[in-house]
Amino acid sequence: MLKYTGYLLSFHNISVSISLILLHVLLLFSVWWKSKGTSTSQLSKVQRQLFVQAFCVCTLNFMAATLYVLMQFFALPYFMILVAEFTWQGSTGML
Repeated sequence: MLKYTGYLLSFHNISVSISLILLHVLLLFSVWWKSKGTSTSQLSKVQRQLFVQAFCVCTLNFMAATLYVLMQFFALPYFMILVAEFTWQGSTGML
């Protein structure tokens, strides 16, 4: 039995996971930097909503990419496979 391992897919998923973390930190720093001189509470509410929305999207993508890499190399429990499937569906728009 020939076992196929897609190293390019794993590299892609790992790079997506790392870049999502870095981009999320960059977004957080950018929002903090731009709101340093403002005192409007409405602006900070919109900024918080933007950050929470970006965090949710990034978390779904990060979990899906990371779990699929783990599934490729390790035997995961069934519930982790379900979590990976649901996060993948959530990150692609629930198609």
